[in-house]
Amino acid sequence: MVFIDTHCHIDFKCFEPLDEHLAQWHSVGVEHFIVPSVGPENWQRVINLSEQYEHIFPALGIHPCFSDGFAQKEELAQWVARFCQQLVAIGECGLDRRFKDTIERQKEVFIYQLQLAQQFSLPVTIHSVRMNDEVYSILKRYPLSRGGVIHAFQGSLIQAKHFIELGFKLGIGGAITWPRGENLRSVIAQIGVQHLVLETDSPDMPIVGQRKGENTPAAIGYIFETLSSVLAEDAKFLSEILYKNSEDVFFTS
Repeated sequence: MVFIDTHCHIDFKCFEPLDEHLAQWHSVGVEHFIVPSVGPENWQRVINLSEQYEHIFPALGIHPCFSDGFAQKEELAQWVARFCQQLVAIGECGLDRRFKDTIERQKEVFIYQLQLAQQFSLPVTIHSVRMNDEVYSILKRYPLSRGGVIHAFQGSLIQAKHFIELGFKLGIGGAITWPRGENLRSVIAQIGVQHLVLETDSPDMPIVGQRKGENTPAAIGYIFETLSSVLAEDAKFLSEILYKNSEDVFFTS
């Protein structure tokens, strides 16, 4: 079985030297890596990785946690225009209620990135923390031809169905493995595999038993095993559908 980690920050320094890590991740079946950026400081890094390694694919965006004070949105547009043939998504972008003082600024920058996705016919990788209803409302106003992924989805069944209706897949990661993830597992069981993709958010979003910052793409295997038990599906069938879902989002124009 082979997998695509649809959201991992393997450009971070904790993964240096990367060659050794990639060899280990490939050995456990992780074939491709989607690497979203968080802001101008790592746009070049993710582009460089994608040019150096054929299995790494970049996304350019502005994370909502870093949207405050970013006045030159046009700079992102220039980067996207320059590298649009290499990009597989815009992101990660979205809204995060933990940063209440910047919500309006977050919305402005989020909408700008959705407009870029419309302009360049790219999917988006969306960060939504306690803002699912607001994100859904904005997405309805700025429909995307290629949809995208709701990264680290942890919402309700109704919210899941709303995003799916707009053409989005739901990113499933470490949260499904923790005891406190019972509600998430229940929602996933009612959705079905056709609307899901796997992700790790490495080095964050740890699986059960890990501490924050310890996560790697190798955790895909454990996340997959947990998902298999939740959906009670044949493992080979499940892996094939998840792989195709990921291809449909990021590699099918």
